[in-house]
Amino acid sequence: MSLFITGTDTGVGKTHTTIQLLRLLRASGTPCAGMKPICCGDRRDAELLLAAGSGGVRIEEINPVWLKTPAAPLVGSLTEGVNIDIERILAVFRRLAGADSSKLFCQRFGRRDGPTRACRGAESPGVS
Repeated sequence: MSLFITGTDTGVGKTHTTIQLLRLLRASGTPCAGMKPICCGDRRDAELLLAAGSGGVRIEEINPVWLKTPAAPLVGSLTEGVNIDIERILAVFRRLAGADSSKLFCQRFGRRDGPTRACRGAESPGVS
């Protein structure tokens, strides 16, 4: 099962809610992982998701794209001259969704842009 966690803006509690869900699942013995497809600025959210999950996952899988510029992904990618490889993000998502983790939480990235293609794979959005 995959869940797509979204919110209206930065700082509304997507990561906090995801971490609480991961902790509850882990406490019940259910394998789980969180995913933050793109981080901009620091990588703290991805580190927190990594710590809250079941383990056996690397930070590069939790967060396949890390832009150092603290801005929206489009601005960060243009500033850094980085092409955001959606296919790579999808491949990581599919690996995580098909791995031992029976629960995968994928957070929306960007601001007010609706569900993103990286989290709209065959397994997502919502509950599958």
